[in-house]
Amino acid sequence: LCSAADPVRRQAGIACLGRFGLAANRAVGALARRVGEPAAAVRKSAIESLAKIGTESTLLVPVLLDRLGDEHARVRATAAALLGQ
Repeated sequence: LCSAADPVRRQAGIACLGRFGLAANRAVGALARRVGEPAAAVRKSAIESLAKIGTESTLLVPVLLDRLGDEHARVRATAAALLGQ
């Protein structure tokens, strides 16, 4: 689902991975690649799922800092909220 052609399906698949928490650790690379996705909802779900999986701060913090400059307010707000946790 993370590579589905439809952005709604990509977003749903990515959100689902986040619900697995640490058990989805093998998906971190795929999720990190989706942070640069054209669809804002997919980018937002990707950073949320990375945080839920418990990605090491050495990967997560730079990703979140980068998304603070995202063009969409929801992505920026999500990144800021996750950085504050």
